[in-house]
This record gives sequence, structure tokens and C-alpha cells, in this order.
Amino acid sequence: QLDIDFVVKLCRGYYKGSDVTVFEQDILTSLEWRVCLSTTTPMEYVRHFLELLPELSFTAEAIQENAMRYMDYATADPTFAMYRTSDVGIACLAGALDDACAISSLEKENL
Repeated sequence: QLDIDFVVKLCRGYYKGSDVTVFEQDILTSLEWRVCLSTTTPMEYVRHFLELLPELSFTAEAIQENAMRYMDYATADPTFAMYRTSDVGIACLAGALDDACAISSLEKENL
């Protein structure tokens, strides 16, 4: 993580921590606080991962619906807020694939 002390070290002491804070404030004010954080949802990762598995395209919609069910469970549990969205997405997809009746045990092992 990039903290103020690290930025001061990068500047070799030319700027003080208070200067960096003022610069940050100026930048955020100029941007009108429109800072884009990661807006990718776990379900977007599920869709992207499914695109990488074209052999499942015939059941992709059902798998997505099942993954959404897992996503509902994950959003109800505050523990999942500590994980990256990609981790939650792959966990939801893994649960959905495990539950999928359209996929044989051999196909599940090969994934």
C-alpha cells in the first residue's frame, strides 16, 4: 500500500507529509471526488470465467443463476467483504459448477 511516509521517502524528503496531504486534497477536489474504485462485481467475474469455458456455453445461463444464488449467500455474510471480488466470484462459480447437474463428474475433475 502506498502511504504518505512512503511517498515522502520517494521524494527524498523534498516534500513533507503535510505537503503530500495537501496535494492529494487538491487532486480529489479537482476530480470532484469522482474516484473510481474497483466496480467489477463477483458476478462479472463469473461471466468472464464462463467465457473461458466455451464447452459449458449450453448451460452457462443455468450456471450463472446458480452462481447468483451463491452470491446472495456471500453478500449476506460480512466475512466475504474481506475478500477480493475476483475471489468471491470464483468461489461462487465453483459452487455453481459443483452443483450443476449438466456436468459429469469427469468434466468437473477436468475443470
